[in-house]
Amino acid sequence: MLVEDQLIIQRVHSIFLKKMGYQVDIAENGKQTLNMCLDSTYHLIILDAGLPDMQGVEVGKRIRILEKNNKTNRKPIILLSAYPANDLKKWCQEAEIDSFSTKPIPYKDLYIMLKNIFNRKAVNNEII
Repeated sequence: MLVEDQLIIQRVHSIFLKKMGYQVDIAENGKQTLNMCLDSTYHLIILDAGLPDMQGVEVGKRIRILEKNNKTNRKPIILLSAYPANDLKKWCQEAEIDSFSTKPIPYKDLYIMLKNIFNRKAVNNEII
């Protein structure tokens, strides 16, 4: 799932992700994201930090609560933000967000981030 309120960024990120072979569902705000998480199982959430109705970090925290309450698998979350990286690290740790990057993110970096997340997930699944 891609969570982004800016239409042009939605389109550009969607094209990149589809070229990598991912199916992309789009949410435009926090409330829509949480509703979609209740209705579907996603393998990954790419989350904008500045959404119109709530901060991305808060959405991440609420996703983790939903996962625990519904006993569903933990989804990797990547937070993309215009805030400085030193602030992001603390916020992401508190919200149990897996990875973060400042905007704009070079697609090479996003590609590496996605590969690392899915390789780590595969290794963890083999261990369990």
